Amino acid sequence: MGDTLSLAQALLGIAWMALGLYVIGVWLENRASAKRLDVLRLLLNLPAVWLAMHLGLLPALPLVWALLLAYSLFSLAALFWTPRAQDAVPA
Repeated sequence: MGDTLSLAQALLGIAWMALGLYVIGVWLENRASAKRLDVLRLLLNLPAVWLAMHLGLLPALPLVWALLLAYSLFSLAALFWTPRAQDAVPA
């Protein structure tokens, strides 16, 4: 698959992966901005999935949108119901 992607598509995928890894790192370091960044990442999943469908990387099926909705709701629930330490590291 890597040889069929254009440079722009590959760079978008790399940037998306880097954002996800950065947010996980911020969360694991218990930084004050972790929840805001994770909500932003979840909101950006919508245009990322749309773009992946538009570029032919994902099939344009209703199941993909249902799975994205389920993943986002589960992630939001875990994000706000997971206890965090009170002494967050400043951003």
